Amino acid sequence: MVTDATPTVWPVVTRNVALMHLLERLARRFNDAGVPFMVLKGAALQLTLYRRPDERPMGDIDLLVRPGDVDKAVQLLLAAGCRRGAPLVREDFFPCHYYEAEFLAGDVFPLKIDLHVRPFRPLRYARTVPDGAFWDRARPVRIGRATVLVPSPEDMLIHLATHLAVHGFARPTWRKEIKLWAEAQRDQLDWDRLAPAAAAWGLALPVRRAIERVEGEFGEFCPADARRRLAETPVSWRDRVALWHAPRDERHPVGHVLVNALCTPGWRFVAGYLFAVLVPTRPHLEQWYARRHPGWLVCAHAARWLGPPLNALVHAVGLAAMATRRAWRGRRTWALVRPV
Repeated sequence: MVTDATPTVWPVVTRNVALMHLLERLARRFNDAGVPFMVLKGAALQLTLYRRPDERPMGDIDLLVRPGDVDKAVQLLLAAGCRRGAPLVREDFFPCHYYEAEFLAGDVFPLKIDLHVRPFRPLRYARTVPDGAFWDRARPVRIGRATVLVPSPEDMLIHLATHLAVHGFARPTWRKEIKLWAEAQRDQLDWDRLAPAAAAWGLALPVRRAIERVEGEFGEFCPADARRRLAETPVSWRDRVALWHAPRDERHPVGHVLVNALCTPGWRFVAGYLFAVLVPTRPHLEQWYARRHPGWLVCAHAARWLGPPLNALVHAVGLAAMATRRAWRGRRTWALVRPV
């Protein structure tokens, strides 16, 4: 129970409760409109795994809709008072080539909603994971006076494991909750279905690596037969390159584009993706260069392509200068204290 004696918990509780209240409000709108949607990650775990709102911090709400329901879902979010987040490179980049779109609810303390048409990146998974992959066995869960869908026990574990691997096994909370989920769903988890599903969707590599990382930290939970099936699933070099670069996507945007183009099946699909990335619309360019003058478009493109590497160069020079100053100070200190 949360009390005044635990003030550090209050920010987590406040944000989580606000997000779950927002989820219920949105769920009622979606239910009334007959648009099914699924909750992923934090919101799904709050409804199925955690018992208290302070156990797992939430940063946003992840909603997954079917590709055919994207337009309806966007209109429902806008009608609920949500507003669009930062514009993508082109208006049709989501849902065609990008897996999510950002929406914000509220003004003073905005709450973030990620509307997904696919569970995760990189772009390769848009072609290997079928649109109905997580929908076929989804389960309904009550939230207040509304109903939402959550992935089946096996699909939830596949999603959590892939998400963890794609983000470079970054957060301890994400690693720990995979073990918690496997233990909580021990009697419902069908490992004979999980391994073949991960293989069929091109996710055997991230799922296997995530399970190995979590088991090495928290102990074994995956049956030996399932582990063997995952290990024996053929993995192509494209699978390995896509997963290797995924945690680096934000820091290396050019590499992100090149890896997506190299590792994603379907040349027409890839050509459309490259066109969208190379020829963005004005709303996206305005995020990189807001000034208006003759030649604005050229400057905006230059800022977009040269900004990240220049920022990285400035950061590297700053680190080198800091290291040099520290070394010089160390030499001066040693000169003052060394024995004559």
